[in-house]
Amino acid sequence: MPLDEIKRIVTIRDFDVLAALESHRSALQLKAKRIQRLICTIDVTTRHLRGKVSMSHRQLFKGFSDEEQAKLSEEAAHRWDSDTVRASNAMWQQYPAEKKKRILDEGNALYEDLIAAMQEGPSSPKVQAIIGRWHAHLQHFWSPTDKQLLGLADLYSEDPRFLASYEAMKAGLAAFMREAVQEYVKNRR
Repeated sequence: MPLDEIKRIVTIRDFDVLAALESHRSALQLKAKRIQRLICTIDVTTRHLRGKVSMSHRQLFKGFSDEEQAKLSEEAAHRWDSDTVRASNAMWQQYPAEKKKRILDEGNALYEDLIAAMQEGPSSPKVQAIIGRWHAHLQHFWSPTDKQLLGLADLYSEDPRFLASYEAMKAGLAAFMREAVQEYVKNRR
């Protein structure tokens, strides 16, 4: 807030300085908790990458609050088709909790299978079958075109937030997935 605006507000006759300070303190405490969560996630991820602790895929995303997920969603709407993003969010929100858990567990299993199959190469039949499962899994959110599949794989490799998550699961996973998705789309044409 600009200083001129602050000056205007605090000089209002019935301005409650104490209430304003308490409100500001509460907002700062929430921000501090969010930052502390992110620091803890980074610490656990760092220890995981150094081989000191095992980390589940769900823990990788623990630092993302609902507010941050909403920001990512808004970013996606600006970057791509806002109607598709809105419809995808609505689809997810209508799922009951147990279905959401099944979908997340299915996604985790896909990545575990992909990691286990990496040594076979991105164009191997086994990896291509897993990418086919991944494509089918995305139907829980939206029906991506081939161009969108390629864009998503590029995002995983290029956006630092996603790249860090994929690299925390397995070094080289983001680049491997990009190659596997490129091969998958090529074979669909």
